[in-house]
Amino acid sequence: FDIGSRFRAKNNRAIHWCTMYFKNAQDVTKVRDKENGKVEGVYRFKVYNPVNSDGVKTEGGTVSFTFYIELKPDKYRYKITDFNLKGVSYFALERWLNKQDPSYILQWDGYLIQVDAFMQEFIKSLKKGMIEAVKVSDDW
Repeated sequence: FDIGSRFRAKNNRAIHWCTMYFKNAQDVTKVRDKENGKVEGVYRFKVYNPVNSDGVKTEGGTVSFTFYIELKPDKYRYKITDFNLKGVSYFALERWLNKQDPSYILQWDGYLIQVDAFMQEFIKSLKKGMIEAVKVSDDW
């Protein structure tokens, strides 16, 4: 088993994970460079306001982020950057951390909790997808 084949296997796992995780992986992933071991994409998900007194959950906005998966033989790394709230202008999520911001609203705290929960699951899924499948020998 040479290093090149291990590299290709790891690269294929990253692309396979994208295909399984995202409903439309072709739109999400902007780069799928098998030769250089790079996968890049932009993904969006919704955050919600607390359920109101009528029991209705309303949308608080759409969060966008960029992710990078870089691969080498026997290892990989991921980076997640550019978190922002989609809107008419760029709104970096770092603003949600600043309670002194004149436009601060209490919902921002809830949005941050939702972003954290989403990203924890995203990373957990990616790590699971990058684990090498154990090959069971049929020779018994």
